[in-house]
Amino acid sequence: LGLLGTIPLYALLVIPGVAAFRMAVFNRPAPGGLAYFRFGGTELQFVAAQLVTTAYMMSFLIIAFLAVFAGSIGSFQWLSHAPTAATGFAAAMDEVTLDRLKNILLGASIAFFVLSFFGNILFSLVQPVIVAEKRINVWKSVSMLWLGNGIRLTIVWVIVGVTFAYMAASALGFLKQYGAQIVHFILPNFNRNSVSNLLFAWGLLAYIPTVLIATLALGVTAGINGFAYRLLALKPQLGQRT
Repeated sequence: LGLLGTIPLYALLVIPGVAAFRMAVFNRPAPGGLAYFRFGGTELQFVAAQLVTTAYMMSFLIIAFLAVFAGSIGSFQWLSHAPTAATGFAAAMDEVTLDRLKNILLGASIAFFVLSFFGNILFSLVQPVIVAEKRINVWKSVSMLWLGNGIRLTIVWVIVGVTFAYMAASALGFLKQYGAQIVHFILPNFNRNSVSNLLFAWGLLAYIPTVLIATLALGVTAGINGFAYRLLALKPQLGQRT
């Protein structure tokens, strides 16, 4: 339901998104002019690909959850039969068992998070495949990124994720420091007891950093994933032609 609700917004984002991926994949310059608005077959494929990759990702997450759940059950059963210093003391044994269960649940949560992140990486080259080949090919993205290349791209995105987390924290700190001044500058008669004024202020303070960070994230995503596709798919083809 969340995905269906964001399709109109995503349909607008694919317009600069396709242009950014063309720049990264084919090393093209940015489109000229004051504004850029083009929605054609490639952009429509981008929107459809979001639905397709979401379906694949949901299946991947179900499999990952079942694997982590089965591993957690097996680990708990194995550790439950392991000897402890508290053998013979029921209360102590319950406490040890509870501690083991907490550790297993923590490990399972971390494992599921890592698998979820890696799943997003595996499907991340679907968009540059669309730009370069004019088709939705999820399995080509998976085949190019399986294991070695996927791990390398994961490391890159971990670094990028830390950077964007720092930027988001900086934006939040800026709004905490200057948010009131911004609101009063735009809305001189601001009244915190007015619901409409509060909604406008919160919308304004959330909209500005969201647009800035989302725009940067769109360009960075196109740069990283588009360049990865160019290295993995286009360079070997160019080498064979020469």
